[in-house]
Amino acid sequence: MKALLDQFEFSLRVHARATQTKDRYMYSLKEFFSFIVKDPREATVEDLQRYQVHLLDKKLHARTINSKMAAVKFFYFRTLGRDWSINSIPWIKVKHKLPNILSPEEVVLIIQNAKGLKYQTMFMTLYALGLRAGELLRLTYKDIDSKTNVVHVLGKGNKERFVPLPESLLVALRRYWVQVKENKWIWLFPMDNRPREQICKTTICRAYRDAKIRAGIDKPGGLHQLRHSFATHLMEVGTSLRVIQILLGHGQLSTTEKYTHLRPDFEAKLKNPLDAIAKKLTRQS
Repeated sequence: MKALLDQFEFSLRVHARATQTKDRYMYSLKEFFSFIVKDPREATVEDLQRYQVHLLDKKLHARTINSKMAAVKFFYFRTLGRDWSINSIPWIKVKHKLPNILSPEEVVLIIQNAKGLKYQTMFMTLYALGLRAGELLRLTYKDIDSKTNVVHVLGKGNKERFVPLPESLLVALRRYWVQVKENKWIWLFPMDNRPREQICKTTICRAYRDAKIRAGIDKPGGLHQLRHSFATHLMEVGTSLRVIQILLGHGQLSTTEKYTHLRPDFEAKLKNPLDAIAKKLTRQS
């Protein structure tokens, strides 16, 4: 088993999977090994199908099942090179639920109610740059370029992009810098009292939840809500989908298109072309 896991880990490294992905895949593969109770090299397509049904019977979320099966499929298709048909182990269809979007006023309240300058600056950075939590964690001081007013972002799959740095965020980051410069290391937002270490995502999520409570905002949604709100607010002021796609680092435009449906008042702001000719139609009738 250890030799197979080592081989799997090496394969993940060859394909440049992120650290979090590697850890999740390793854990998921160990779960599968425990389930089949036989030499994994003797597993068949039917064993994988049986495992997927087992996960469905446990009433796990479709995303969770797909994540666990992604690890198993990677092991057999990439690491062991099995020539099984991918279609024989289909992905579970995920029901996409639109997130709750904050108004600009609610974003202000959350930032104001964040505990301390550090978390206020973190939430401002997430919102102003439309970052994922993991992208925020990986920010270093060198990623902030005040001369060209851009921020270097390392996104999913180690894909790089540059996001414009607004003046208001630059001012906030400089104010934050004055407070922490004596303890700075590599990370822009390190762990509290441990500046050598990258801050934990759980810590940021907890701080965001507490800020929402203090702000009196009961809309469901976690830290990613700031990214969704950033994209929706950009769309509301007329920013094109293509520009928003680039800023968010989406690989497919279809991923960005969901923001056309997030605000209940969005469709009300659209001018239907029939309205422009309605009077003419009335005169003709």
